Amino acid sequence: MADRPGRYGALRAALVAVPLLGLTVAASVWCGVLVADREEREAAVQAADAREFIDRRLDQYQEMLIGTSGLRSASTAVTHLEFHRYVARLDIRRRYPGIQVIGFAPLVADPARADYEVTVRRDITASRLPYPRFSIHPSGQRAEYAPISFVEPQDGNQPALGFDLLTEPARRAAVQRARDTGRAAATAPVTLVQETGRQTGFLIMVPSYRTGLPTATVDQRRAAFAGVEYAAFRMGDLLAGVLGPTRVSERSLAVYDRGLAADPTPAAPADLLPRGDRDAAATDGVVLTLDVGGRRWEIHYRPSASLSSGLESAAPITIAIVGVLLSGLTAWLFWALSSARTRAVTLAGQMTAKLRASERLLARSNGELERFAYVASHDLQQPLRTVSSFLGLLQRRYDDRLDDQGREYIRFAADGAKRMSQLITELLAYSRMSSAEVPAAPTPLNTAWDEAVANLHTPIAEAGARVDRDDLPEVRVTALHANQLLQNLIGNAITYRGADAPVVHAHAEREGAFWRITVRDNGIGIDPRQHERVFVVFQRLHTADEYPGTGMGLSICKKIVESYGGRIWVKSAPGRGAAFSFTLPAAR
Repeated sequence: MADRPGRYGALRAALVAVPLLGLTVAASVWCGVLVADREEREAAVQAADAREFIDRRLDQYQEMLIGTSGLRSASTAVTHLEFHRYVARLDIRRRYPGIQVIGFAPLVADPARADYEVTVRRDITASRLPYPRFSIHPSGQRAEYAPISFVEPQDGNQPALGFDLLTEPARRAAVQRARDTGRAAATAPVTLVQETGRQTGFLIMVPSYRTGLPTATVDQRRAAFAGVEYAAFRMGDLLAGVLGPTRVSERSLAVYDRGLAADPTPAAPADLLPRGDRDAAATDGVVLTLDVGGRRWEIHYRPSASLSSGLESAAPITIAIVGVLLSGLTAWLFWALSSARTRAVTLAGQMTAKLRASERLLARSNGELERFAYVASHDLQQPLRTVSSFLGLLQRRYDDRLDDQGREYIRFAADGAKRMSQLITELLAYSRMSSAEVPAAPTPLNTAWDEAVANLHTPIAEAGARVDRDDLPEVRVTALHANQLLQNLIGNAITYRGADAPVVHAHAEREGAFWRITVRDNGIGIDPRQHERVFVVFQRLHTADEYPGTGMGLSICKKIVESYGGRIWVKSAPGRGAAFSFTLPAAR
């Protein structure tokens, strides 16, 4: 009988410990599911971002080819020297990474072949450009030819000169599709004529029609067809230029061609990015589709590393360890203090309830943030892209049928869609910027400044601005954040300019472990009473009609700087320009 209280105490301890251990296992598993679900959502967001970057860049390339077609439409005969000078101004190697060559392939009937070859050779000789001797190849007589007659740059692309696009099935199909539809057409995966390595490539073609002939129907387009402007790409170089070499080298991205987008049943996948050592994970994960020049691409993305922070990844095991410790402690208390068992049970119940409430609150908050990021990057951007695309199509096809008021309505709608897209993009960038520790490496601000100036080349040229800098230091910040910070400040200086041409200058001074960088301009200035307000989200001092913008730029700058332990401020007065200063940790 003397051992009965001890046995009852051990039984009470076991009755308490077993449910707590079960709850610990359930909480640990549940937390692991939440972490895995969050990683899947983040992977979906990253895949959508990659698709958006690729889609946006290829749209830019197609617009560039349409502009090249416009050059040919505006001239009776574009010479090789004129084409060379035009492409040199485009600066394709820097502004359009991934393009191997751009050129033109006219439609030549067999009776005119000999005269055409003589004409091209004569023009090449007059241009004094380093072209090889022109002749149409492969040899053999055909009813029609589409020989590549213009290539830029010539260096490394000489084998393509004279190649008949109609002799290879994938290229011939793209030529015919561009001719019949009047729109850009992409080829299936091909090996470029000038390719010396193992990269897979593809071509995008834009049709050119003879000036003055109707092109409303397929038959009319075929009769007026003059040839195709084309750009050839190495897929690996294109993705490295769009996404950066790091993400491509992770072996977590795969891109497949699944045939024509109009076909109801996708074709067998053709790998656009072949690598013998591809990680098997890259063939599953998140799968998104993309229409590229009338062809259906599939993007498979699965990160090669965890997308969760160390704390999140350790949460399930932490819960398990803490739960086991709590269960053991609670059982020991019941066994040792059996007289106080009611109080111990109540305390354990309260602790468990608080833990559950905290986990539910955290899960709900994370879910809301994840849903917001997904809606902002996909559900909102996709309708806006559709609206913008159809507005552009409406403007191009029916511009001559609308009166001035109708064209103005279209312009208002297009401007509104553009501002909304910009606002969503900047709001998403602001929401994703974490105030936690940011992994960074020494980044030269000289390079970030020059890239920002290159990105703003068009508004700088239109404003006649002078943008220069002193020698800037290396700081500990990611290259992406450095470029975004400087581009926002330079862009604001160009936008909020006065009557004189903008002058923007940057210099740096050392302040202990930090560098202070100042970007000074001669713009309209800011009232001192508004100096703090300009860094608040959505706070604007002017209407959108006076100066374009969303009110997010400076708030993003502030969040970037503060995430690295720095600060940002402005010194300005109306009519006297502005000097924005910020501090960032020195690289050494």
